Amino acid sequence: MTEGRLPSGVPGLDEMIEGGIKIKSANLLVGGCGTGKSTMAMQFLAKNAAEGRLGVYFTMEEEPADMRENFKRYDWNLPKLEEEGKLIITQTTPEEIVKLIRNPKSSSVGVLLDKYNPECIVIDSMNQVEMMSEGPYLRRWEIHNILQYLKGTGATIVATSEARTDPSAVTQENLVGYTTDAVVILYNLRKGSLRRRAIEVLKMRGTKHLTKIVPFNIDQVGLHIIHGEEII
Repeated sequence: MTEGRLPSGVPGLDEMIEGGIKIKSANLLVGGCGTGKSTMAMQFLAKNAAEGRLGVYFTMEEEPADMRENFKRYDWNLPKLEEEGKLIITQTTPEEIVKLIRNPKSSSVGVLLDKYNPECIVIDSMNQVEMMSEGPYLRRWEIHNILQYLKGTGATIVATSEARTDPSAVTQENLVGYTTDAVVILYNLRKGSLRRRAIEVLKMRGTKHLTKIVPFNIDQVGLHIIHGEEII
């Protein structure tokens, strides 16, 4: 592992981002439905949990039981990580997330973070939190403060966000992209009757990253990058 960075868990990605994700950074995974956002987020937690770093996955849409069932196909052994106390998968609400900047002591999220002090946190998804605020300026302010609060715990953050239009236009469509240290875009590109998954590091502060859209596959290990191959 590169000093000051954590492994992404995605084979082939760390070499694109100077060895890994910066510790105590906030990172956004953006993409359309079915592009692999949740899979990549859990892959990050599973890799770091396997190396002894406690991770918490906060889900606001999918039931934890359904997530466990869906992730059985991967070679992560999530039940073992949970049994060993290295991974926590829990459901929350956007209201509890927003409480972090209003009254953290009353937030079940804040209570859990204080109790376990995780090194890695996933928020899935930020779209739910965005809908809690009235107007874009207040929304941006609240999201910024939520992410700052989470980073202040000493954890490294990965959040997901679903793009409703072209995910490459994230900074125009999605205010979360303005407030995070990194934005990684996942694509499901179509050419004729074929589709190909691809990934792009749009921004990553303090990191000299690859500025190229590269293909990836999803198999039993999760996402893995395919270098030296055309997208379609």
